[in-house]
Amino acid sequence: MQKPLYVLALDDEPDQLELTKFFIEENDPDLVVDTLSNPEEILETIKIKPYDCILADYAMPGINGVELAKIIKETKDIPFVLYTGRGSEQTVLDAMTAGVDAYVRKDHDPEHFAKLVKEIRKAVEQNRARNGASGEPIAFPEYPKTLVRGRRVIILYEDGEEQLWNEEPDEIKALQVAEEIQWGLQLRHYVKEKLSRNMDEISESLLDMNVPLEEIEDIVFEGYRSLNKFFKMLWQPSLQEKK
Repeated sequence: MQKPLYVLALDDEPDQLELTKFFIEENDPDLVVDTLSNPEEILETIKIKPYDCILADYAMPGINGVELAKIIKETKDIPFVLYTGRGSEQTVLDAMTAGVDAYVRKDHDPEHFAKLVKEIRKAVEQNRARNGASGEPIAFPEYPKTLVRGRRVIILYEDGEEQLWNEEPDEIKALQVAEEIQWGLQLRHYVKEKLSRNMDEISESLLDMNVPLEEIEDIVFEGYRSLNKFFKMLWQPSLQEKK
């Protein structure tokens, strides 16, 4: 038997909560689900008991699941799974921005709870892997890099080529701009063009192939989650250096 994982499920509909609790625990006996119907109580609740994951509905009175995720993520590093009957590509993007770890659509078919359980465990495992990582610095490439000459911000490439980025009002502003774009240049070095394709084009292609909308939302979410995880990994050393 595995060590139990404690899940806090949040939904303003008590009947849905009980159904969710029953099927999650039925699919995975090592998941223990507590329920909460009032989102205003969640911050106090997670202070009292250390949960491994939060599972929340999207449409709730006063606050939606994405807004709640943002508040939770600013307070505590805990996996957050958005579980909703409503969804769109914009909802997926908003969820990613808020730091949501997984996005699962509600379904009348109980078979979908197997996927929900899988996403909960996956979110917990990834969170533990991040927190258990060694934090070894990532070797960024030396080029391209930014230079400041007076009020001019210059991009210097490895072959010696220089490109004028912009001429700022004063030298202080030029230094600020140079620092801001330096990370963008290094990140762009890592991200291949095919990974940064427009997600709208991907969605349209999948629709033309008659892929169900809920599956497209899952694909878009996974794509953005992978890129987001990659960008956070690359930015981590700079954040540590500033501390």
